[in-house]
Amino acid sequence: MSARVAPTPVSQAVLPRIKMRRISPLRCVARLLKQIAPARPVSSKPRTSAADNERGELLRRCSLEGLWDWDLRTDRVHYFPRFRELLGYSADEPLTRFHLAFHPEDTERMRQSMRRLFEEQVPIDEEFRLRCKNGSFRWFRGRGHAVWDTRGKPLRFAGSITDINGYKEKELRLLYLADHDALTGLPNRRLFLERLCAGVGRAQSLGRSLAVLFVDLDRFKQINDVLGHDAGNQVLCEAAKRIRDCVRDDDTVARLGGDEFTILLEGIEAESRVSAVADRIRSDINRSFPLAEREVYVSASIGIAVFPRDGESGEELLKRSDLAMYQAKKHGRDNNQFYSAESETRISRGLDMETRLRRALEHGELEIHYQPQVGFASGEINSVEALLRWNNPELGWVAPAQFIPLAEETGLIQPIGAWVLETACAQARAWQDAGLRPVRMCVNVSARQLDERLVETMSRVLAETALAPSLLELEITEGVMVGKDPGTEAVLQAMRALGVGFAIDDFGTGYATFDYLKRFPVHTLKLDGSFVRGVCDSHNDVAIVDATVALARSFGLRVVAEGVETAAQHALLKELGCDDCQGYHTFRPVPAAQVEKLLAPKHQAFPTDRQLPAIAR
Repeated sequence: MSARVAPTPVSQAVLPRIKMRRISPLRCVARLLKQIAPARPVSSKPRTSAADNERGELLRRCSLEGLWDWDLRTDRVHYFPRFRELLGYSADEPLTRFHLAFHPEDTERMRQSMRRLFEEQVPIDEEFRLRCKNGSFRWFRGRGHAVWDTRGKPLRFAGSITDINGYKEKELRLLYLADHDALTGLPNRRLFLERLCAGVGRAQSLGRSLAVLFVDLDRFKQINDVLGHDAGNQVLCEAAKRIRDCVRDDDTVARLGGDEFTILLEGIEAESRVSAVADRIRSDINRSFPLAEREVYVSASIGIAVFPRDGESGEELLKRSDLAMYQAKKHGRDNNQFYSAESETRISRGLDMETRLRRALEHGELEIHYQPQVGFASGEINSVEALLRWNNPELGWVAPAQFIPLAEETGLIQPIGAWVLETACAQARAWQDAGLRPVRMCVNVSARQLDERLVETMSRVLAETALAPSLLELEITEGVMVGKDPGTEAVLQAMRALGVGFAIDDFGTGYATFDYLKRFPVHTLKLDGSFVRGVCDSHNDVAIVDATVALARSFGLRVVAEGVETAAQHALLKELGCDDCQGYHTFRPVPAAQVEKLLAPKHQAFPTDRQLPAIAR
């Protein structure tokens, strides 16, 4: 086997003269070849038979590739018909190597590929764009080979091009979709983080600041729920356009998903400019969104994090702008909030509390205490209210005001509320089975619980415990009753069909309609504690209590005074005609075992004779 002849190298002085511009691929080769070796005489061509010619012509016709052949000895280039066809040239039209040009973005890569071919004898196999006759560029895959003589001089350069334009367009589309949101066309989370991290690097090297804005559309879910996802998508696309129009061309606006958008502002000089951008975005978002059927309105809550003060990495800045947006939501929505470490600490504590609360039900940390409601006239216990308590091994007793709102916010109120209902009804049944006199069991129900799941739970619990529905009373706030939400009303009517009664909690806190007293089986009005606390000092509170009692009498309802803490309050409320008393003056909330003692036949009734204080004027 003969040794491989080393090709003549291209000197470094030659390469700069091959300029970076649209350049014919063959012209590029020609320039290289002129530097390699001068022309030398070569042997004559070998004879080719007629059969070989016919075979070659048939193969060329069957090929989908465009072939070309450059005889370097004669400097003649032959373009086969398919090659011409791929570039839009007919057989009659002139086509020389000077008509061909790479795309500017591909020129340097192809120049290097050709240099490797002629210096190292590495065949060409590349993807590139060639200019067609109509001036457009089209993607091809090109292969090229050369033949050398025994002295290392290239004799012939030939190759082919294959049309891969459709494949490349699909590939580029997939790459685009990997970095962009399909609905709005904005960059997605991946591309945003990539640009953010690059921006942080630039800001560090230049000693400048940048800001990340986290935008969330308020009440957007209602549009999706009521008008459908098509309407929601229209709002998202229009919101994306409005946000994009509020910033500079070189700022990045991205959609992270759902109704969340992020913005990267580089080169900021003052926070006041960031606030101005955020205000402009909110102002544009607040304008109406015209849809096919109606106009809708949304607002925006915006959180802001600034580099380097609020974080030194892209991930930190994105996370903290999100936390700041959460604080904007807490401040009533439709506002801007800059990140603060104190807010993050509060949110972190809330997350920690949520984690503990999720485990509390599983680990048996929740308990129910029962607070008796005592008749003013008899001193006997007529009802008990089930009150949820949480005894955490690390935190101790956690106040209901700390964890009940958290349970409602996170949706944990559903499983916890179902557990309270099951436990309270089972306890009421157990007291009856123990021979104690029946008392009404009162259970608080949150507005978040009022759906078909509550009806199913209620039906199952009443069936399992065999508790009479008349001995179960659900305490619901007045706001829920007057809301007239169709879904809520359907649930309340289903409860009515089961025979369960209702108590209106916090009665008298500002609602002026009593239509619900006719529509639902309300048995009890519970006076709001603010009126009870002031009844001995305020003539107005006395008048409110007096009017409430009169209203209840006309509807045949009982009145429970909640939050009674003193003997004076007890005596006056009894005189005003309230039916039952609930508060620390009579009994504190106690475990079930203590209630059992209070319900025993030998237990002495609560004394009802107290001196009546003077009514305030």
